Amino acid sequence: MEKYRAQVRAYLRATAALLNAMAEDLQLENGICQAAQALAETYKRGNRVFIIGNGGSAGQAQHFAAELVGYFNHGDKSLSAFALTTDTSFLTAWVNDDDAAEVFARQLEAHAREGDTLVAISTSGTSSNVLHALRAAGNKGVMRIAIVGEHWRSVAGAEVVVTMHSRETPRIQEAHMVIIHVLCKCLAELR
Repeated sequence: MEKYRAQVRAYLRATAALLNAMAEDLQLENGICQAAQALAETYKRGNRVFIIGNGGSAGQAQHFAAELVGYFNHGDKSLSAFALTTDTSFLTAWVNDDDAAEVFARQLEAHAREGDTLVAISTSGTSSNVLHALRAAGNKGVMRIAIVGEHWRSVAGAEVVVTMHSRETPRIQEAHMVIIHVLCKCLAELR
């Protein structure tokens, strides 16, 4: 057990430093506030939220949808949210038979309506299926929020961009989970 102690302590301290840096980042704070406002307006209109991501971001998309539909705080009212990463029959059939870059865009084409919101979670911000989904959502009049790491170079596909200023994938993913929880807290007024 002792052989791991230094690694554990260093990692936890690095995570604490990350959270402290996030608390002082006004650009990040502004992005989160803009995203919270956009999501709140979506729900006040009676619209829905769709969430996408790949790999770890797919897991975070599912977590975010679960928090919104279930509850972040016990007793919260359910909010409509769909992670487009969960329909394995569709996902595997589409990727097998057609263009993987369109896997999220195709679902948005079927389900999204004007006034809905798409939240795209991406560590790199460069995944073709995420970029195609942002474009498809825009074509349908869907508000687009991107939660990304600093690798993100093209924000042309999103009206609101929440950028975690790091190039380390684990740090970005940890920050994204905190951002998701902050957004859930901000939406508590609707519940």
